[in-house]
Amino acid sequence: MYRLLIILLFVSVHVEAQQDSTKSTFEWGAYAEAYYSHDFGKPANQQKVPFLYSYNRHQQLSLNLVMGRVSYTSQRFRSVVALAAGTYMDDNLQAEDAVTGQVFEASVGFKLSKHKEWWLDMGILPSHIGFESAIGADQLTLTRSMMADNSPYYESGFRLSYNSSNQKWFLALLCVNGWQRSIRADEPFQPAFGHQLTYKHSNTLSINSSSFIGNDRHPTFRRMRYFHNLYGNWQLNKDCTVTAGFDIGWEQQTKGSSKMYNWYSPVLILGYQITDHHRLAMRTEYYQDIHKVIVSSPASVAFKTFGYSVNYDCKLSSSMLFRIEARSFSSVQPVFPTETGLKSNNFFMTSSISIRL
Repeated sequence: MYRLLIILLFVSVHVEAQQDSTKSTFEWGAYAEAYYSHDFGKPANQQKVPFLYSYNRHQQLSLNLVMGRVSYTSQRFRSVVALAAGTYMDDNLQAEDAVTGQVFEASVGFKLSKHKEWWLDMGILPSHIGFESAIGADQLTLTRSMMADNSPYYESGFRLSYNSSNQKWFLALLCVNGWQRSIRADEPFQPAFGHQLTYKHSNTLSINSSSFIGNDRHPTFRRMRYFHNLYGNWQLNKDCTVTAGFDIGWEQQTKGSSKMYNWYSPVLILGYQITDHHRLAMRTEYYQDIHKVIVSSPASVAFKTFGYSVNYDCKLSSSMLFRIEARSFSSVQPVFPTETGLKSNNFFMTSSISIRL
């Protein structure tokens, strides 16, 4: 698939550049974010709680993400390639091979209608699920929510999308290669499906619905997974922003079973712009996965965890951002590793600095 993608990318760019050179653009960009985090539980292996996949090194000055991106756009064609490294890539793409494990994004897209915004994109794409991404500077909070770290950040496959002429409606239908997977080595192709529907009432309010339906295991152990994500963004005034989200999922207990395991997670984030260069954000969240479908926890321990955080941002320049965040977790049962064993509470501080070119 990826050899074909590369061939399509360069052949299409060459053809488009010849036919439509006056209306095509190349763009490039880079992003880097370094962080330092201190977990007051002092985990022995220098790794923070196991259900977080971003900013999760303890007492280490680390790069969460460093990325370079090149894109090409014309009236009927678009493409993007982005390569990356960092602890985010190490932990989120550890199941990928040596090549795809460094690919943040790689896709080509073709406009199917001359006058309407119908597009077909294929390749490694940003996830259609959730309101958070790995680009920290684009988020209200320094670290990602539990729901974001435990749902796909990326996907591979095909996306058919439509954007209405008034920019109020966005619709996408997807056929993807599983739950956050670029490839499925030594396994038969098992397509999974999803949708995304976004409505923008105005510049101050938007609502999004996304879904995933498919099996993420080997066909021998097939268990259907059904997942839905709902979130809304509301700009209360020029300074205050509210984001609310809710994830819920079901998965078959065994192959062919009518009984389902269930998990869910709500989150609420409030952002306040103090001045042009200073901002605060507060978050409260909860994640319940009793049967450990998504989140691994110690044997016989049901995962029921509350989370709270507050962060302060300082914009150092148009391209640089400094952030600091305090975050705590509390669980019904001990699930957090510390130097003295598992505890039911966890608290850590994280600071970061990012630059975007």
